[in-house]
Amino acid sequence: MKKYIIETHTFCGGWVNTWTDDDENPIVFDTLEQAQNELSTYLFGLSIDVDLGNIEDYSADDFRITEIGE
Repeated sequence: MKKYIIETHTFCGGWVNTWTDDDENPIVFDTLEQAQNELSTYLFGLSIDVDLGNIEDYSADDFRITEIGE
């Protein structure tokens, strides 16, 4: 069965799954739609923080959804 992760492009490490739960376990999504919804929600939150001046602008290209095995 296919699973999905969200990866962030990092300067030193390349593409890394930095998404973890409260226990620091990597988050894995059962469906592409779940991963897309989570990433969209996250990017929306980032855009609000940029508009408020809390963070510098970012590139959505620094995030991707990757299919993994079980």
